[in-house]
Amino acid sequence: MIDLTEKDMTLEPDQNTIRFVPWTKEPTAQVIHDCYTVEGNPVDISPRAVLRRVLSLYEKEGWHPVVAPELEFSLFRKT
Repeated sequence: MIDLTEKDMTLEPDQNTIRFVPWTKEPTAQVIHDCYTVEGNPVDISPRAVLRRVLSLYEKEGWHPVVAPELEFSLFRKT
């Protein structure tokens, strides 16, 4: 059992990020959450808060970030 008196942050689910997990036998979904202090302020070092801050700085400069995944792999011949 978790003692709620030890709470140092709360998580709020972002309903727009709900995705069903197709590889599980039972119905399962995953969702991304935002982190807040117990006072209700965003946790500045959470990844989503950092991304929002960086995107805001980009917007002020008139920049538009371009993100592209890079897939890498290696093939080996059995020797």
